[in-house]
Amino acid sequence: MFDAYCAGMFDAYGLHAHHIMPKSFAAKFGIQNGDEMFSIALDPTTHQAITARVNSAIPWWKAPFMSASQIKNEMKYLYQQMYYETEDILYKFMADFIEAGQYVE
Repeated sequence: MFDAYCAGMFDAYGLHAHHIMPKSFAAKFGIQNGDEMFSIALDPTTHQAITARVNSAIPWWKAPFMSASQIKNEMKYLYQQMYYETEDILYKFMADFIEAGQYVE
């Protein structure tokens, strides 16, 4: 869970908390509080790039009509594509994390 201590640490190092499965989809997965979903520390540029890709792949107007399975598959595909494009293991980790379906403790 992301708490005030973590927020302070992230701020001190100029990092952002990126929810691997965006917290805006919490309800789709039966999660009451999106802030409890797992996140990872990213630099602001990487975080912004991922957020832009998510917003392009799953626009706000489309998400309400998608099932949890569709969102899961889209997120996994998005991270896989970013891995293939960059060969950055971070994206493979996040794709595998999505596949495992472990979004919250």
